[in-house]
Amino acid sequence: MNLLVKSPVWDDLREIGLRIAAENPDAADRFLTAAEESFDLLRRHPRIGRLRSFSVPGVRSWMIPDFQNYVIFYLPTETEVQILAVLHGARDLASALAQRLE
Repeated sequence: MNLLVKSPVWDDLREIGLRIAAENPDAADRFLTAAEESFDLLRRHPRIGRLRSFSVPGVRSWMIPDFQNYVIFYLPTETEVQILAVLHGARDLASALAQRLE
């Protein structure tokens, strides 16, 4: 299964990493590693995440291990896993994801 990380996701990761690094640079490195490992896990097992009821059918979510405040939103298709966003769980996730998918 192929992995497609949408362009805004890199911005998500950079912003989150910078916020974490302001308090703890080592934790920021661990976060980025955990996110990459999660992307690979989702590529290998695309249906393990929680199915969400957003405007786009089939969107799933997965909490990043050891950083459960951060949620990966992704869409598995027949041939690939599309990583759509990485967001903090305290946000209005439906709105944030809807804006991303417009």
